[in-house]
Amino acid sequence: MSKFIEKTLLIKPMSVNSFYRTFQNRILISKDGRVYKKKIVELLGTNFQKILGRVKLTLYFYFDDLRKRDIDNPQKPLLDVFKDVLFEDDDQIYKLELKKFIGTGEDKIYIKIEELNEEENKEIDNLMEIGKNLKKQKAKAKKEENKIKKNKEIEDKIDKPKKKTKLSKIEKQLNI
Repeated sequence: MSKFIEKTLLIKPMSVNSFYRTFQNRILISKDGRVYKKKIVELLGTNFQKILGRVKLTLYFYFDDLRKRDIDNPQKPLLDVFKDVLFEDDDQIYKLELKKFIGTGEDKIYIKIEELNEEENKEIDNLMEIGKNLKKQKAKAKKEENKIKKNKEIEDKIDKPKKKTKLSKIEKQLNI
């Protein structure tokens, strides 16, 4: 049985554009972003255990009004809030499902984080193994290509006829 955390948070999803700000060429969490982060952590509570393995994250964003919004804007702030709270790091996310609903009459966020099952982990492990093997094959092919190139350069030096040098007037007269 895989671990999972499921929660509906009664809070308006915050856009990435509001969550962060730039200060002296650095990207920081804005004042509103810090308030949002604190509120999310409070709403999550502590009745869960942090998931340490690979995860699938499901996020549904509900918006009260009918304004157009990009589906990926509220995602990044939540991932940053969840880091070290629901999971160690967002690099643990191997599957992501996003949905948005506008004009629902209320603002809320549905969250489900679950460990990947054995079959899903095997699929990822197999793909990673294939990737490692391809990388080894490419490195081996590159090494062989460099070896052939080097041998060709050596052969060219050996087979190359010597350059004709300009004969001095004396050598021409002597017919050497």
